Amino acid sequence: MIEQLTTNEEIERTLEEFYENFMTDLKEKLGTVCLEALDKNAETKTYRVQSKHLLASTGYALCIDGEIISSYAGSVELPSEGRREGEAYAEEVAKEKDSANIHISLVAGKNYASYVARRRSVLDGGILYLQEEVPKVIEKLTQDNIKI
Repeated sequence: MIEQLTTNEEIERTLEEFYENFMTDLKEKLGTVCLEALDKNAETKTYRVQSKHLLASTGYALCIDGEIISSYAGSVELPSEGRREGEAYAEEVAKEKDSANIHISLVAGKNYASYVARRRSVLDGGILYLQEEVPKVIEKLTQDNIKI
């Protein structure tokens, strides 16, 4: 007969602790990747910056299980109007997505962004960066936390 040395409550508590730690790490690392994507986007844009409002309105919202974990747009040296529009738009888009997943909304919040994007790169660099880096982050976290 096999004797159970660990109680079910201890197993459950250990699994809950593991999940909490994993999700904390995931939120932190994905938030960092999102900020890096904004930097990459600023480096690779192909439009000419005139008023800085379009650049300021470029932002993201990170949503996990229906909850917005973090959102950000622009930087402090860029126009605050564009930053507010970008962050609000990113959060609006994030709220419309499936709540049972991880979702990152990378947006340009100015109303003329889609017009510029028809001819120039507005979000392309950031999107490509996210497509490349997010799977790496999840894979690394999984490998670091699950040892069999």
